[in-house]
Amino acid sequence: MTLMSAYSVAIYSAENCTFHTPSESAKWLTSRALEDCVTIDSSHLVLIQQALSFDSIPTCSRIVVLIPDDWLSISQCSLEHSVPSSLLPLAALSHAVETSFLPPETLVFNYQCLEESVGDRQLRVFACAAEWAEQLCLPFQSTAKSCLLMSQSQWLGIPSHDRSWNSLFAARTIALSA
Repeated sequence: MTLMSAYSVAIYSAENCTFHTPSESAKWLTSRALEDCVTIDSSHLVLIQQALSFDSIPTCSRIVVLIPDDWLSISQCSLEHSVPSSLLPLAALSHAVETSFLPPETLVFNYQCLEESVGDRQLRVFACAAEWAEQLCLPFQSTAKSCLLMSQSQWLGIPSHDRSWNSLFAARTIALSA
């Protein structure tokens, strides 16, 4: 008997969207070597979604949706001043608005605070239009109660032992929640 995963992983590419278990997904992404550097528009995304086969997805109420990095606005800035952790979300929002040219109310974002060296902190911000995030998660809303949206490089940067649903969901610093 095999233990059922607490969530499924949907991986978008410019050609299709495939379903995987959490352990399979890293192997699949690594074999593709993040070669998918093609951005797409809404109409192309609709075509990909229409071709989805939900027969291959295990019944699961949670799903992590991995998208190519190029489908998000990803930027990094140096935190020159000491910023308290309580203000990091505001700093990330400010940076996301500045780099994506989207109004804050139409933006979905998240961030990672990285310690490059002692005293050198970097703020890495992931952002996209809320409308785009909703469209990416739309096909899964009928089968999943919870949907986390994240870039493929973020996923590969998480050690496999830290990929439990609880740690992914609790660590809002790694996932766009849609």
